[in-house]
Amino acid sequence: MKKVNAWMRLVAVTVVLLSVLWSAALMAAPPKDTEGPVTREFNFDLDEVTVDVLKPDATMVEVMRQKARRSLIRIRMDFIKEIVRSAEDI
Repeated sequence: MKKVNAWMRLVAVTVVLLSVLWSAALMAAPPKDTEGPVTREFNFDLDEVTVDVLKPDATMVEVMRQKARRSLIRIRMDFIKEIVRSAEDI
């Protein structure tokens, strides 16, 4: 049991020392991006820009109306069967 505890302590100390050395090495390394932000300049002084307004040619737009269609859903106007059934339950 003493050998296991000693072995575990050795492993723990090794891990701690390696992590300390690794973090120190990372802090000592210079940053990779030492240059400032890259700026770009676009110059459009010599380009000619023309614009056309898109609008309808006529002031009135005609729309064809759709023909009225019969509905496929039919609404029941009476519920006589249900009324008789509920009266039988009473």
